[in-house]
Amino acid sequence: NRAIASADIGPIATSNLSQGPSSSWGQRFSGLRGTTIYGVDQSLNDDQIVYLALAGGIARTGNFTDDPDILATTPIVWSYPILTGDFANPAFSVKIDPDDDNIVYVGSGTLFRGVRDGGGTFTFSDLLGDDTPGKNIVDLSISGDGIVVASAQVSGAFDGSVRVLRRSDQQLLSTNLSGIPVTAVFAISEQIFYAGVGGAPSLEMGASDSANLGLYRSIDGGENWTKLDSNEDLNEVGVSDLEYDAQKDTLYVGALNPDGGSDDSDDSDSDDSDDLDDDDPIPTFYIVKNASSSSPTIKGGALGLPSQDVSALSYASKEGTRKLYAAVSGDIYESDSNGKTFSLFFDGNPREQINVLFFDPLLRASNAGFDGLSGLANLIVSNVFGKISGGSRKPIKVKFNRPIDTSRATKRKIRAKAGRGFRSSTRISKSGQSAVITPRGSWPAKGSVRVQVRSSLTTEGGDESIDTDYDGSQGGQNYRKRIKLRTK
Repeated sequence: NRAIASADIGPIATSNLSQGPSSSWGQRFSGLRGTTIYGVDQSLNDDQIVYLALAGGIARTGNFTDDPDILATTPIVWSYPILTGDFANPAFSVKIDPDDDNIVYVGSGTLFRGVRDGGGTFTFSDLLGDDTPGKNIVDLSISGDGIVVASAQVSGAFDGSVRVLRRSDQQLLSTNLSGIPVTAVFAISEQIFYAGVGGAPSLEMGASDSANLGLYRSIDGGENWTKLDSNEDLNEVGVSDLEYDAQKDTLYVGALNPDGGSDDSDDSDSDDSDDLDDDDPIPTFYIVKNASSSSPTIKGGALGLPSQDVSALSYASKEGTRKLYAAVSGDIYESDSNGKTFSLFFDGNPREQINVLFFDPLLRASNAGFDGLSGLANLIVSNVFGKISGGSRKPIKVKFNRPIDTSRATKRKIRAKAGRGFRSSTRISKSGQSAVITPRGSWPAKGSVRVQVRSSLTTEGGDESIDTDYDGSQGGQNYRKRIKLRTK
């Protein structure tokens, strides 16, 4: 009975869909269509309190919800605009104080601290006093008593810095990376901070100066910063967004490719690894494992995610759900494998710039306003596992992001090819989430094996065909991945 839909007035919701034409629909949001949104934050203490950073100040609501039963009759109401007239620039970032929902930090040309009284009136103070035209505070992160501030100028000149303030008394503690456009920050603890640079589109954006690109880290509360250069590709992209999974100690990095990127995410190298080869485009998504350790490791690229600009990331862990979302050229991709594989979740407008993704179930803030989304990702091959030796019988496992049909006819659509006369057999798991391919006999002594999934493969129940065009390179034909046989 519950459903969310799109209409000219924005997202609408119902809780009595089964009544057909008699079902009642109500607005999901009110008053924020057509307003550019740069940032979103939700209270840690009261999930109904949400702030937005907007082109015309900030907005606040005290009745945020994603419950269709409520939304069908009571739309979310925003107080907007707030802070208008106090500064010349838009609000690019916003953070609610983790200890007091009536205190909010707003990044614009400078950093504002707003205090809301019992009557709903705000009093703002300027914490930095450096409202420089074109140099904007584009991101904020809070951990413990520290506020990490990202400042960037990418139009007309390159400039910026990362600053750390003490939250208890608003005193400036340090200023570093001066002259570099810092476009994303994340404080994973009171001592360990990450800062991404160069991740804002502009006419001047280019890879001519590597100092304006890449990822930095501080392990002493922002006093000193080191560029992470173990991954050469990461030094050639501008970091647009950072998300952190505390349980896995993993940092996710979204990036913009100064050369524009290309639509190639097949990751089908001539070997059996998941690493991109030298002929592949520079990745615009990176995973930093062991992010809080002394030796973090970095890997670029993900199966199913195009090597185009990633403008926003959103990580969610709620009610047992662990998913990562990435905004790419107006589309939204979803990963339930900790960023290893992605599938298309929402096919959007390529002319729309998505600035923020906000899970629950999923909200997107962009230059078109504030929207709600719900749905299932397209059926795709999410991974192929196979490190096999020539002459062996070790199986190849094919994993899907959604359950597939388990009929005998489906088995014939999943197979391995290795030359004339070679035959394989396929077994699908009871859950329909994976299939195992084994040779009838053994694998060839040398060469390679090509895994193929026919484009007519369908989901459980046969209501949806597999998407073999998700990576922009298959052309709607069969999915293929080549695995090189190991030799002794």
